[in-house]
Amino acid sequence: MTGFGGLFALLSPRTGSALQLRRSESRLRLDWIVAAMTFLATLALLGALTVGKQAGQWRDGLRGSLTIELPVTATADPQSLDKVLALLRAEPAVARAEPLSRARVAELLAPWLGTAGLSETLPVPQLIDVALIPGARIDAASLSQRLAAVAPGITVDDHGRWLNELLRLATLATLVAVAIVVIVTLAAVIAVTLSTRAGLALQQQAIGLLHLIGAEDRYIAHEFARDALTVGLRGGLVGFATAVLTIIGLFVLGGSALEFGLLPRPAPGPLAFILLTVVPLAAAALCALTAWVTVVLDLRQRI
Repeated sequence: MTGFGGLFALLSPRTGSALQLRRSESRLRLDWIVAAMTFLATLALLGALTVGKQAGQWRDGLRGSLTIELPVTATADPQSLDKVLALLRAEPAVARAEPLSRARVAELLAPWLGTAGLSETLPVPQLIDVALIPGARIDAASLSQRLAAVAPGITVDDHGRWLNELLRLATLATLVAVAIVVIVTLAAVIAVTLSTRAGLALQQQAIGLLHLIGAEDRYIAHEFARDALTVGLRGGLVGFATAVLTIIGLFVLGGSALEFGLLPRPAPGPLAFILLTVVPLAAAALCALTAWVTVVLDLRQRI
């Protein structure tokens, strides 16, 4: 077994080792470093998956819809609403046009005004929810002009500008989360490399003795990679468990914000959940691979 194929033998049982790697102080520090890196990577990956899922829901929910707002002065005249609805329902691109009830408006305003409901004396504009036929497009400016002739001061919102800004922000947040994962990965590689080199320096005499009795470089690399795999798996599981507890704490402490929809719920789907559970395993594999490469390159330079 040569090359990186030796990594598949790292989990095989062994009765002992000629290298006392577990006595290295750098190994203990690496446990905590890997745990911290896994913690950050898990939260960043969850953030990226949550934002991406939420952005897709926003896009699907807002595209193909319009919101018509009648000013308070127009709502005083019942005929104005009827005329606006008749004009909207006559549009070929409109599939549905329904006025929102006062209870629904109160529900939409609940994150800002509370759940007590709107005062009956508080004037609010009349909102009309318009759904377009799938794939159909409508000129919002032209529609606004025609509606203004029926009800002056009416507003047509196609959500385009707001949706574009929201998607741009979601994309930026996803890129930041991915950048965090990349930086954490590079930091973990550097930490494992330094720890492995420290172990090589401490085990210099033992490695020289192993070479004298015929041990090959791949055997020594296997021992370091096996030890790094153990350290990475333990640190990865600790970091992942801490991240899960942190997410649960966010649900508990930020329940009100999540309830009103001000923040997206970090509820990944099955595929996302699988990706999250792979994080500690990936951390362990990364530690083993980095240790293997570091030892092989270092021993080759000594030849």
